[in-house]
Amino acid sequence: MKAKTLFPACLLVIAANHAQGQTLAETIHRAVIDYPTVNAAKFNAESAQHDIDSAFAQHLPQVSIDASANQYESSNKYSRDVISPKVSMNLWAGGRIESNIEKAEDLAQSADSLLINTQDEIVVACAEAYLQWAKSKELQKLAQENLAVHQTLYDSIQKIVELDPGRKIDLIQAQVRLDGAKIALTSRTAEAKQSAKHLQRFWPDQLSEQPDGVDDFKGFLPSSIDDAFTLIEQQHPALASAQLTLNAAEAALNIAKSQYQPQINLSVNRQYNSDSRSVEFMGQATASLPLYSGGAIDAAVGKANADFFSAKSKLDDTRRVLREKISVFWEDLHATKQRADIGKKQSEMAGNVVTGYKLQFELAKRSLLDLLNVQNDQFNYRSSTVSNEYDYRIARFHLSGALGQLSRVYGGGDVQPQIHEPAWMPWTR
Repeated sequence: MKAKTLFPACLLVIAANHAQGQTLAETIHRAVIDYPTVNAAKFNAESAQHDIDSAFAQHLPQVSIDASANQYESSNKYSRDVISPKVSMNLWAGGRIESNIEKAEDLAQSADSLLINTQDEIVVACAEAYLQWAKSKELQKLAQENLAVHQTLYDSIQKIVELDPGRKIDLIQAQVRLDGAKIALTSRTAEAKQSAKHLQRFWPDQLSEQPDGVDDFKGFLPSSIDDAFTLIEQQHPALASAQLTLNAAEAALNIAKSQYQPQINLSVNRQYNSDSRSVEFMGQATASLPLYSGGAIDAAVGKANADFFSAKSKLDDTRRVLREKISVFWEDLHATKQRADIGKKQSEMAGNVVTGYKLQFELAKRSLLDLLNVQNDQFNYRSSTVSNEYDYRIARFHLSGALGQLSRVYGGGDVQPQIHEPAWMPWTR
């Protein structure tokens, strides 16, 4: 009875943790662990690990058993049932088996690197979605405050017009700006809803009312662009994956060339000997050397050679793309930082101007149009400042993600391919 009571309570605790833990860092951690693309990359890595076992198995003896039942029409005494166990083993394959193992190991390591790269991309996409949602919520709040200010101005002008009908034109001006503020709020509200839907790709549960921890950045930012280029050569998983794919292509080329070599196999089996009319064990060694294959081997070597140069070109392309991203994100990071700093000062000065214009308007030294213009300028400055600040936060994730390994600091290392080695395997990876 106690267990039945505890189980719903545990579910409530888990649900409460999800509801309370929807900070930027918690959202990223959840996405980097169980996002579908991450799971797919993890299973691909597991699949590649099993290919290593398959390649190693070609070095081991192959054991099988055959059974046959013979009954001749004459029903003589030589008709019999035979159970034939067989053991066969390759002695020489021209380096094919070794190259197969090398290829499988390279592709497995490449899949591991692709898993990390996939997680890095998810971290950046999730962080951007969260910060865009946070930005839209803050812009929506500014639009609400702007509408409240314009509503207050409109109400004040309406009272003035009741006493002085000659100033009806001021009421029209206030109405136009009030309608504009309502339109701005409608747009901001729609943007907030859209960004929330986008964020729920990474956080399917109900979102919290307000974002939290938007400045919680755990990534690394290099001190210079040259340091960034050095880092991607040392640690970027996409570059490592491309290099390992090139190594695997070279191993595949060796596999194709091994077909020119002789194949030597040894087998021992139990079978019926028609000469002695008895069941006996027989050992057999076979060697085969291809002399003519209609050009099939040459075609296989040509294809593997072309695949090798294709992988080499992709490695070069990957390096160029990464360097381009680093260069673009480096400039974007510093540009957004400068815009955010300038915009913050601009917004503060605009607030002082609005305060001064209000006092001058009340003293009849400024027109309503002057006050409405500076109020609109202040709203635009504040909105730009919010956008620039969030653009800077996003730019940090872009640059750090382009360096590689960003997912490691958000718990991505908890996702590892699960490998269950067969108990009979005589080696341990």
